[in-house]
Amino acid sequence: MKIWSIFIILLLMFRSNFTAAADSALKINKTMASKKYELKWNTSLTNNHYDSETDSSNLINATIGLQGTGNLTSYLSIYGDMNLQWTSGRNQSWYGSSKNKSGIKFNEIVVRLRPSTFVDLELAAGAPSLAYINSPILISGTTFPGVKGSALFPIGSLANVKLMSLYSIPSSDSLDRDRTEKEAEPTFNAHTVEVESTILDALNIKTYGTSFQYKNLPSLVAKESILLGNSITAISESSFMFEYQFKGLLLGVESDINIFGHELRVGFQRLENKEAPTGKNRGELAFIESNLVFGYTTITPRVEKFFNESDSGPGYYNSSSYGHNNREGNAVALTTTFGNNFSIKTRYSESIIINVNNTSSSDDQQIFIALETMYESI
Repeated sequence: MKIWSIFIILLLMFRSNFTAAADSALKINKTMASKKYELKWNTSLTNNHYDSETDSSNLINATIGLQGTGNLTSYLSIYGDMNLQWTSGRNQSWYGSSKNKSGIKFNEIVVRLRPSTFVDLELAAGAPSLAYINSPILISGTTFPGVKGSALFPIGSLANVKLMSLYSIPSSDSLDRDRTEKEAEPTFNAHTVEVESTILDALNIKTYGTSFQYKNLPSLVAKESILLGNSITAISESSFMFEYQFKGLLLGVESDINIFGHELRVGFQRLENKEAPTGKNRGELAFIESNLVFGYTTITPRVEKFFNESDSGPGYYNSSSYGHNNREGNAVALTTTFGNNFSIKTRYSESIIINVNNTSSSDDQQIFIALETMYESI
């Protein structure tokens, strides 16, 4: 009920901007109504190499991506985003819930409802993507079955305020809940406030905050997280549990600066689990990148520094690209985009263990290479 109370308060505060919001929402609904369906596809080929003192892995993925939208009415639509992928190489538990394997990977499948032209409001039910949380140290861009609501409130020409609320059931990429029949249903809830403003068309600043909570995570998830840096207690030979619950706050800021047609972007986020003690409950991620445009080619170099203590969040659901938990490290990446045709992506990262007594894993290095075409309509 709290999130809806905030919606109502903001409606009263920003009533002078309802006309602009209504026009924006009406345009969206008219666009949806004019096109009954749309289907897009792309292809990609990736190689992910992982190496540590105790293990190594080399995976090659060939993927066909499909994105489709079906507009049932001007207010109701269906959206799907999935990958058909073929995997070759050695897979392992290191990848957590996002293990790469041949088959169908669901990125998002939802029914979307835009019930009003009065305000830009959207409700999505099914399996919404969690990529909007924008924090790989908390949760990767995976998909959980659930319901997501969002509302956008313009504050004149100064800024846009966006509220998002998610109620979901944690699962793997195959939408498996990873629990036995006797275990309680796991849940993941997140509530986000995002404020974005643009100054003189040259500076864009976005600040955001997300409160989150996991409940009733199953024994299998705890067991898989032993190698991913979390603090785990063994109840029996086949039953495991996390030592700490997960309830906390993510805060972040990003800034885009346009310099003579080239874009410079910097960002920082901080994660804290209120249920774990100091020394085990924090995570941080900082990055700087730039879009360098040369005709039809855009080159994007990126540098990252990350730090994620053992129990800031469950390692099973966050990103293997940042070492899951109990790690700190650095990464460099380079993306080259050739017009609207395709892009080549490379990334190298290395990380070290923060607390050597808290895990059975070791320092690691990762290399990622990808060739990806842009999405085109079918």
